[in-house]
Amino acid sequence: AYEIGVRLVGSEMCIRDSFRYIYVEFYMSKILQVVIYKSISDEEKLAAYAELAGPAMKAAGAKFLARGIPVAVREEGQKTRTVVVEWESIEAANAGYNSDGYQEALKKLDGSAVREFRYVEMV
Repeated sequence: AYEIGVRLVGSEMCIRDSFRYIYVEFYMSKILQVVIYKSISDEEKLAAYAELAGPAMKAAGAKFLARGIPVAVREEGQKTRTVVVEWESIEAANAGYNSDGYQEALKKLDGSAVREFRYVEMV
């Protein structure tokens, strides 16, 4: 019988067949989360949300790369609040979004903003 086993060791994948071990290095792609605000109906609720959301996301591993109104837009772009966040993985991004701290922040937002979330792999 021929047997192949696979095991993950840190950033390496160890593939073992019945004759030898082969190590293959791999990296998970980091994720960029791009949040585009389409409209904001209550600035006070947004401020209350932001006060909780930033620390909750940072505690979950978020690295904020950009936040604010674009300095320029092209084609169908709109000058609305935009946030760009770096995550180690899509799993980390999901965990951050679903964390108790971020969910509490969302309650403060209370539907006062229409937003679009996009998640893309970094190259």
